[in-house]
Amino acid sequence: MKLNNRDLVLRGLLGVLPPHLERYLRATLGNRCTPQRLRLLLGGNGSGSASDLPDLADLSTQIRILTARGTDGRHLLTLPRSLGSKLHEVRHVRNEAVHGGAFDADKTLAALVAANEVLRLIGAESGRAEIRELIAAIDSGRGTGGDPLDAVGIEVECVPVISYAHAVAGAAPMVSVRLSLAEGPGLREAGSNSPMLTADDQQRQTLIFGARGSRAMPPGPLEVALTIIEDDGGRQVVEPWHLTWDTSHPVLRATCAMALDRASLRQIDQSGSAHVRVELRVAAREPVVRRLPGLAVLSPRQWRFAGGGCWAGAALATFVQPDQVVVGALAAEALRLAPPDENAGPADPAGSPGPDALAAAACTALRRRRIAIESVEPGDDRSSWQAAPQPIRTAARLLDARAGSVLDVAVLLAGILERLGMAGTLLLTSRTVLVGYRRREQGGGAPTSPQEAADLIRRGVMGMIDSDLAVSASVASLHELPDTARSAALEVLPDLALAVPVGSARAGGAAPQPMLERNEDDVVHELDASAGPGAPGAEPSAAPEPAVVPDTGWLPDDDGPASDSDSAPGSDSDSGPEPEPTSAVEVLPAPAAAPAGAELEPAPAAAEALPAPPAAVENWKRSLLDLSRRNPLISRTSRDTVKLWVPPDLIGRLEDFVNDRSLVTLRPDPYGAANRASVSSDDRAVLLTEQRTAYINLSGKECAQRLQTMAASARTILAETGANNLYLAIGTLAWRLDGVQVRSPLILIPVNLEQEGDTYGIVLDEAGASTPNHSLLTRFKADTGIDLVELREPVRDEHGIDVKATLQRVRRRLSRAGRCDVVERTVHLGLFGFSTYRMWQDLEENWPTITSNPLVGHLLEAPGAAPTAFPDPVDPTGPVDDLDEVVENLPLVADSDQARVVADAAAGRSLVVEGPPGTGKSQTVANLIFRALAQGRTVMFVAEKASALDVVARRLREEAGIGDLLLNLHDNGMKPAEVCEALRRALDLQAPDVGAAEVDELRGRLAQLRGRLGEYREGLHDPRDGASYYRARRELIEERDAESGDGATQAHPAESEQGELERARSAFEARARETGLDAFDAVTQSRLLEDYRTTLEQLRAALAPELLSSVLAHRDRVLREAGPRTEELRREVHRRKGTLNVRELISSYWDLVLAITPCLLVSPDSAARFFPADRRYVDVVVFDEASQITVAGAVGAMGRGRSVVVVGDPKQMPPASAPGTARGGGDLEGAGRSESGSILDRCLSGGVPSRRLTWHYRSRVESLIAFSNRHYYDGGLLTFPSPLTLSDRSDDGPDGYGVCLRRVEGGTYYGERTQIGRSGIRPGTNPVEARQVVEEVVRRFEAAPEGAPSLGVITFNARQRDLIETMLRKKLDSQRVDEALRVRDGLFLRNLENAQGEERDAILFSLTFSANERGDIPLSFGSLGHAGGERRLNVAITRARRQIVLFSSFDPDDLHVERSAHQGVKDLRAYLEQARSGGAPRALPASRSAVDLHRNEIAERLRETGLEVSVGVGHSSFEIDLVLGASGRAEESGRGALPERFARNAQAARPGVAVLLDGPGWDRRKSVMDRDLLPVDVLRTMGWERVERVWTPEWVADPDAVVTRLVEAAGGSLAAMEDQAEQLEVPEADGGDEPEAMPSEDEATSSDPGAVAAVVTAVDSPVPDAPSAPDGTAVLVAPSAPSAPSSPSEAGAPAAPAAPVASSASTAPSTPDGSAPATPTAPATPTDYREWRLEGTRPLDVLDRAEKDPEAAARVIEVARAICDVESPLTRHRLIVKLCRTFNLSRTARSREERVRRVLGESFAYIDEHDFVWRTYDASLLPVSYRRGALDHVDSIEEIHPRELVALMADLRANSPEWRSPDDLYQKALRRLSSKKRRLGARGILPALEAALKEAEREGAEGEGAEGEGCEGAGSADEQEAPPA
Repeated sequence: MKLNNRDLVLRGLLGVLPPHLERYLRATLGNRCTPQRLRLLLGGNGSGSASDLPDLADLSTQIRILTARGTDGRHLLTLPRSLGSKLHEVRHVRNEAVHGGAFDADKTLAALVAANEVLRLIGAESGRAEIRELIAAIDSGRGTGGDPLDAVGIEVECVPVISYAHAVAGAAPMVSVRLSLAEGPGLREAGSNSPMLTADDQQRQTLIFGARGSRAMPPGPLEVALTIIEDDGGRQVVEPWHLTWDTSHPVLRATCAMALDRASLRQIDQSGSAHVRVELRVAAREPVVRRLPGLAVLSPRQWRFAGGGCWAGAALATFVQPDQVVVGALAAEALRLAPPDENAGPADPAGSPGPDALAAAACTALRRRRIAIESVEPGDDRSSWQAAPQPIRTAARLLDARAGSVLDVAVLLAGILERLGMAGTLLLTSRTVLVGYRRREQGGGAPTSPQEAADLIRRGVMGMIDSDLAVSASVASLHELPDTARSAALEVLPDLALAVPVGSARAGGAAPQPMLERNEDDVVHELDASAGPGAPGAEPSAAPEPAVVPDTGWLPDDDGPASDSDSAPGSDSDSGPEPEPTSAVEVLPAPAAAPAGAELEPAPAAAEALPAPPAAVENWKRSLLDLSRRNPLISRTSRDTVKLWVPPDLIGRLEDFVNDRSLVTLRPDPYGAANRASVSSDDRAVLLTEQRTAYINLSGKECAQRLQTMAASARTILAETGANNLYLAIGTLAWRLDGVQVRSPLILIPVNLEQEGDTYGIVLDEAGASTPNHSLLTRFKADTGIDLVELREPVRDEHGIDVKATLQRVRRRLSRAGRCDVVERTVHLGLFGFSTYRMWQDLEENWPTITSNPLVGHLLEAPGAAPTAFPDPVDPTGPVDDLDEVVENLPLVADSDQARVVADAAAGRSLVVEGPPGTGKSQTVANLIFRALAQGRTVMFVAEKASALDVVARRLREEAGIGDLLLNLHDNGMKPAEVCEALRRALDLQAPDVGAAEVDELRGRLAQLRGRLGEYREGLHDPRDGASYYRARRELIEERDAESGDGATQAHPAESEQGELERARSAFEARARETGLDAFDAVTQSRLLEDYRTTLEQLRAALAPELLSSVLAHRDRVLREAGPRTEELRREVHRRKGTLNVRELISSYWDLVLAITPCLLVSPDSAARFFPADRRYVDVVVFDEASQITVAGAVGAMGRGRSVVVVGDPKQMPPASAPGTARGGGDLEGAGRSESGSILDRCLSGGVPSRRLTWHYRSRVESLIAFSNRHYYDGGLLTFPSPLTLSDRSDDGPDGYGVCLRRVEGGTYYGERTQIGRSGIRPGTNPVEARQVVEEVVRRFEAAPEGAPSLGVITFNARQRDLIETMLRKKLDSQRVDEALRVRDGLFLRNLENAQGEERDAILFSLTFSANERGDIPLSFGSLGHAGGERRLNVAITRARRQIVLFSSFDPDDLHVERSAHQGVKDLRAYLEQARSGGAPRALPASRSAVDLHRNEIAERLRETGLEVSVGVGHSSFEIDLVLGASGRAEESGRGALPERFARNAQAARPGVAVLLDGPGWDRRKSVMDRDLLPVDVLRTMGWERVERVWTPEWVADPDAVVTRLVEAAGGSLAAMEDQAEQLEVPEADGGDEPEAMPSEDEATSSDPGAVAAVVTAVDSPVPDAPSAPDGTAVLVAPSAPSAPSSPSEAGAPAAPAAPVASSASTAPSTPDGSAPATPTAPATPTDYREWRLEGTRPLDVLDRAEKDPEAAARVIEVARAICDVESPLTRHRLIVKLCRTFNLSRTARSREERVRRVLGESFAYIDEHDFVWRTYDASLLPVSYRRGALDHVDSIEEIHPRELVALMADLRANSPEWRSPDDLYQKALRRLSSKKRRLGARGILPALEAALKEAEREGAEGEGAEGEGCEGAGSADEQEAPPA
């Protein structure tokens, strides 16, 4: 139990202070301490009832008496000076604490100091010592004696939001700081934290870090450094501010305009929190760091209205970017559209358009782009400019997306107006954004406020444009609107919140933001101003006529000008944008016929007759094909590719070499850029033609790194998607897109990179073929109207494409069209995402067919709409297959969840299958395919990853025996020869000889056996007309235990209870006879199961021949009916070189192909490529790993089938774009890494029926999956415990297990801006950590010399992965690494993004990141620090079968996740803490598991033999009922070693025997497989030496025989075990606690719980400073007896009370907010139960007179209070019974109890809602512990306070392994509550303990949440944060 700060205050004020004040009060009053005198002091008249007797133990009463004043205003009692005022202060704090007030560290310290001062004034030194201990627990001792710098209080005022936009605007945040050594007024009064508008118009907020001590400062000045740090990346976003403080002055005030760090701010890729960091340094001392959170930072393309109008307005103005080329093109178009001013004067004879005309023309130009305004719901954060960051798109992105917010449109419109020379004004209301512009020059300058802008608009001086209308209506300007609309528009003017005149902002320094780009080192840099015409504000000129460039040979390429076609190219920088040519290419204007932003997608001729596709289809198409400049196929840069130096005339020869399958070696450039021009082209020609070698534009070391990274990426993409994205790009088209010069590849040749030593070469990927760049063709036609058919249908030659002829034809076509575009003869190697084009084309041309699929049609509904249930054509309520029958007819083992999926899919139903990690998704898919084929259906199995298909195909081939019925078309370039070979194999198949009668007989035999097994289950658990056999057995045990439990305190059980026991026994015996279980034979039952297993194996062996016979019969029938087509197909597949490609083959013979191979394995891409979308090909389409497939990528394959089964896990990886498909735009608007929706998510949200697989098979140690099960799957996975579950710790060795954390000392992450002092260190890596990972990999390779270990390495970014691979190749032979990477289940090296689908025995993690130079760990953490990061973590931590080792360069405590909003980072911290502790969380709270009394009965009998028995072992809802092992209890509990003769038994019987019963958990399983076969088989594979079954009727009939069998199974003999048990037995009379299964987890007891409590005597005089309880617990000390009793025997006061309250706090840190720290705090220490006892009795007549005699009543109340002092909390009934016995009554009648209740009344003590009596109300507020042995003193468990039981269960949970079952916890609780042998079934015990455990779990969960919020407190004492004031 942990004490938070409020508990510390309660402890000090209510636990420590009252006993000392009572002694002081009694001593002060002396003989005047009478009831009458006390009532007078309390303000009464001295009279009153006995029940009103003042309670001197109550703090409130004490303070009222001590501070009582007379009519003259003076104290009635003489008090030490200042005591009265301190008591008033204590009263105030006490009232706040008991009413739930919050206490931070400062407030807690003040409260305890006040209590300490009171104790000093009354001379109670022992009490002061206890208070000092509590103060020490506040903050690691700093409360009274910490660092002198703790005395420094800090206040900082700063603007709440900082961004890159502010830096561009030249804005500087004004920061004010106040440092103080004493309390006093701050920067402003009373800690106000509301924003304050300062003279500089910056709205600032105050952050406070309070002083925490009063020690003297050391001499000398204090150096102060203040800066601002963003939390996610740990970047410093302002230049530091340094101050020097002469501390002889108690206060320092200063203000500074801090310079923003523009370079750091542009690296922020997502908005987040920030803090002010203040470093205090005194000479010769370590600096102290204070962090004041409460600020926010924004990413470059986001804005928020915060910090005041000037601060926010300047930032907003920077987003208006008139110099963007897209804005220039729109402005030029507007200028052409605007009519001339007919009223122009002589100064303007041409009649330049006026402002209104230009504004209207700008709106028209925008409207032509068909931009949609995104709707924002009222509750959305984006609906408020102040609530959340507002993303603002660049003009290019807005036109590409054709959708944006009103702010996007307004900013673009303002940019166009500025480009036209009209400086606009952005006007923000609460709901929309308007754009103002000057209609005439008269009327003053730019508006300085929203009110002034509104006035100018009303007067007509300023025009106003509605952003929404600008893109949707023909009229958008205010002055053109109809009167009614104009009036409505004017009504919004009072609502203007911000006016941003762009011209004024420019004058103030707010320049337009430059374009940004992220280079290959992930560093964001600013680009030079675009090459668009004209400077900002200049009037654009009309576009000139395009110049015709004659086809005179070679034109300059993208690497600079060349003097002739054969000259050496210029330099090609490897980072940043490529330089634009200075020739005619540079001045090419955008064609007038196709303005920027025109419609992107073409309308193919074949599709022109199609209706307009639905909006959802348009969105799918747009997501598939990115035709913007982000796509390297549209705008290739040097970042995407490497250039090959090939003479232009030999480019065609290079293409021939590659297509002839020659290896072309790539070598680094030996000359360098400076000397490249002097290299003879003849030398390069000889190098290529004779040596097949080409130079690339990289130096030696850079060449190796770049090509290695490219090869690894290509390999990963191929494995992930089945598409090879590595292409040789031949030829480049230099043209203008949206006014921007771009270079697009022309011809693509798929190649592979092959490595030999340190040399790389390219070779043709034979699965592909040369192809034109279709993305370019599509975009070029959309923009220019020109269909480059010369490229779309290139000239072919015997090698492939005739490059020279094709490029010449393209050049001539462009020349004829009057284009100035340039065709460049270049060769580049790079990753290009080409495969999605085919899927886009598929949707473009065939969307009506695709959407006619019922499920695809259903998904057309808007994703945001309320989901409606999918109307499946197959009735979902139809007949359900018997699951056992389904399981029996599957070739692979299947649990009931898997069988249900198979049954639904085979019935033709569409559904979603949620398959968490390791639940057998591939096994389910294999069974599904088999079952569908067996029923005559055809299947298309779709997965992006080849590995997913391979696993299923391997199972069907090797385990099911039907591999030849599969046709693998996964790879997008599948060669016809391979397809024909597969079809030939399938055609050659011959039907096996199947005995149908024998198969039917096997099925009949299984049905009979299943029926008999079902009869047993039904007899055991079916309730029928009453309780089931099992329930009747439980009731019998309950009655028996109730009798024995009552018998523990009563000599003779009640006759009625005996009758209940007999009735229960009779009912059970009758039920046994009815079900026939009284004659149960365990041997017969075991034989039945063995027969079932054997018969099932025989049937499975016959399934494959049966299926083959059926499929081949169908094949032969279809081929016969096809007639001549069959012979044509046979000839085609038997030709040496076929005449048809794969698509033509499928299109012509699809029905025959499916009859021959009824299961197709495809990727989404190959489905679109090979299968024309004009028909339904298959019955069932099955998707695997569907969480990684987008909706757009899936619908094409879905449209080729009838029903769809979507298999995946919504908690795993979302779809991700592969390298080469698109890159972050120049504006970095994709930096937020928003997740694309998957087909799995869409189906789940769209109401498609779903099923979840729940049995987890992968993890051989439950701790590997426990975290994910708890955090991501709601504890729903059923996991299998292994013998290692009972081990204390994980093992990180090569043969180890579990989750281990290995701390890397000295590991440093070198980020993008880290100063790297040593050469050879790549940014984005941690070399020390990589080296340790590599050493561990090598160690494991050495331990497996015969082959590659089953090992995976996962890193948190790609660069660390590359570094590890490079190091590994140097340590090991590169060839061995390659072999290990290729071999099945060998080595893999992945980062977080591509680890899904893999599994290995061991996984090594490189966390990669570390603390930065300031000691902060950035919270960006790669993709974990973004939305969906927890999904990536879940994937990564569930890849291991046996072991995970985490290599970390920081401690979990250093990761301050409370600063991050992302769940992925928070979960990482929790996972690292689990790894460090070596534990694993339970999947579900233990209280959710029901206690099985039958199971406990068996466990108790086995324990009696000396066996160690654990009950209900496991982390999930699947438990091993009993685990048996040797008894080591005596040795572990300190009673000495086991006798030597038992040593062999102990060693032989270590936990290795799992015992499974047939209780309720067994009954809930849905199939024979789940109940009786699968658990036994899996547990054996988990390493259990023996798995034993115990049947309930078997135990009932002969428990001794079962015990004997189990003892022998555990490796011992019954006689030896019983002998051992007798030797270890402790006689009950000695009061020893019963030995526990894990004694080492229990603390040593300080006294014997069974011992008789000491007799206590009364004391009738004040006791000076009494000691605390013997165990050190600071308790509520009982008061001395008042003077009223006449003898000591009448008072009965204790000498040493033992109320169950918390002990004094040990030293521990606190969290910054003052809440309880996460690590060690003050535990509430349990004590022994002390029963109030009395020497002698009191006269009965005192009790009899008490109702009428106040004196007698006072004596009765004093005795009652004395009892409470010792035993409270106790029930009022127990109090009255003990009170009556004190007055010589041995029996308390009900009438007597009522009379005593009236005497005591309700106010003699505090009585809570449970009718328990506490000495005072204050005592009830203190933390409660439990009292050992309590059950031996009270009549029943109901007389133990529920809070004590909760404390007991909380203590057991904290000190027990997570796998402990509630059964074991309850048994341990009983042993702590009683030294006698008691059973859980005794009346009331089990319900009370269950309720207590549930409450303890609830409180524990709340505590975990609090720790998660305040875990900063676990860090260094020198690095504490303060919350905002």
